[in-house]
Amino acid sequence: MSSAPNILPSDIQTISFRISSEGDTLNSEMQKRLGLTHRYGPARLALALAISKGELPDQPVNSSGRVIKGQQLFGEAFDISCWTVLIKAKFPQAKLTTVREFQSLVNALWEHGLHELDKVWLDCSRDPRLFVNYLAENAGINTKGDGHIIDGGQPGIEPKIIYAANRVTLTLGGISENIRTGEKISWDINQDGNSPIMTFMGGMN
Repeated sequence: MSSAPNILPSDIQTISFRISSEGDTLNSEMQKRLGLTHRYGPARLALALAISKGELPDQPVNSSGRVIKGQQLFGEAFDISCWTVLIKAKFPQAKLTTVREFQSLVNALWEHGLHELDKVWLDCSRDPRLFVNYLAENAGINTKGDGHIIDGGQPGIEPKIIYAANRVTLTLGGISENIRTGEKISWDINQDGNSPIMTFMGGMN
């Protein structure tokens, strides 16, 4: 796999990424279709889809669209490191030893991914629900509500996340019960009114 010792997250945060004017228009259209607040929303979706498909695209010939800075496109340093590892792992044949090479590949993936997103949008009859379901399933998320269970990965510990009836339920540790009543405790992460950001405090044993 290609290494990129000369590329640091701080370098990527400050450089500009840009696609063609046609791609930029499509990015804005996708932003409008999905009701996203920021331009980096569809850009990130496009990058993720292009990476998942693993097809190394041609470099965009004309990068005449508007600029998105690396920090807006990828996030903070930890996020940038995750994106970089994903890209390098999926495209080991790509030469990524300089910031410019990384920039060119990201531009190409962004451009390619937008056109792939547009195809998916049309295949889903412009239905946002079908579109989101496709992207979720492409990412390996169960959307069928068929009671699929993801194992916690530790012997003797019950499964941590359960997908059932379109619910995402989280349990903590191997007990997760009310010590007074014996009632099993779980949290529906995607239940209406629940915050997507939660903090759990206390021991796990």
